[in-house]
Amino acid sequence: MNIIKIYKYQLFLYVFIVLFTIQNALFLNFNASFKFYKEIVEFVFIISVLTVFISVIMLIVQAVKSINRNKVNWKEITYLLVNLILYYLVVLSSLILSTQFPHSPNSI
Repeated sequence: MNIIKIYKYQLFLYVFIVLFTIQNALFLNFNASFKFYKEIVEFVFIISVLTVFISVIMLIVQAVKSINRNKVNWKEITYLLVNLILYYLVVLSSLILSTQFPHSPNSI
């Protein structure tokens, strides 16, 4: 799998998490009446936390590979910069999602 394809997958995942967080913040009162909405938010929160931890390593490796090539591929550098910016938005989204539904004392 080439590095551009990995960048595109990361980009899709980052955009999904950020858009879900925006949708969740805007329509929380309407969506909270949905029966399984809390579980959906918790699932996306878990995905965002895993994405944050895994992406740190992946972005560092990708940056080293993209920068240390003999020939500069500007498409890779552009994807890298966009993904770095979106990474910080995913970290912010993860923090926002963690506060949406406080855990009850009886839950794990």
